Amino acid sequence: MLNGITPLLLGIMSGILVNIFADILPFKKITFHLVCNRCYNQLNFREYFGLQECKNCSNRKRLRILLVYLIYIFIYYGISNIPQRLSLLEIVFTLIFFGIITIIDIEYHAILYNEIFAGIILGLLIGVHHHGIWRTLGGGVIGFILMLGLYYLGILVQKIRNRNSFSTEIEALGFGDVNLMGVLGLFLGFPGILVGLFLGVMLAGIYSLFLIILMLLQKKYHPDYAIPYGPFLILSSFILLFLVNP
Repeated sequence: MLNGITPLLLGIMSGILVNIFADILPFKKITFHLVCNRCYNQLNFREYFGLQECKNCSNRKRLRILLVYLIYIFIYYGISNIPQRLSLLEIVFTLIFFGIITIIDIEYHAILYNEIFAGIILGLLIGVHHHGIWRTLGGGVIGFILMLGLYYLGILVQKIRNRNSFSTEIEALGFGDVNLMGVLGLFLGFPGILVGLFLGVMLAGIYSLFLIILMLLQKKYHPDYAIPYGPFLILSSFILLFLVNP
């Protein structure tokens, strides 16, 4: 399915689209101008795709932009040797969607409703094609309900911790993560969503453990520190969809 320079071309194309949408979607009013990530100054085509510094603030997330290109090229070449259950078009759209979700959650700690709406449409189309309507809907509903339970459990834990305390810690899970798990449930279907949730929680737990150890060694540990959860849910779904043979 993927051979020759096809992974290279797909990686560049996907990287362009992911970088553009990661730049424009966080705005409250969607604009299709190319902008600087730091000061939101409008950039021309040459400045944006040439990875040049912004003239207004002399900074732009050039490292992120370059990494996105390299990661996508690596992914396409990596999965080219693995039998895929998804069609080429489904692979491209899914990877682009996963990338946009991941970058925006890392940079803004947010999962946007327009991302969720797009994910519902894409997840339904792919899920019904591969799992059938009922397993697809079941995966979406189960994923949403299970993550909703974890969301309220996190709130309960925070209230217990904050008793007789003036702490204003950030939620460990946001409601965007709940919506995202429902969307990923459409992609994975039922019972695949159960494995996806378990794997996502495990990956986030392993990362958190290493992060806590690192902060303790640097004497910068803070119990209220929160990590974006979406990337780990995306990673678990990526593993199940692309790296685990059907």
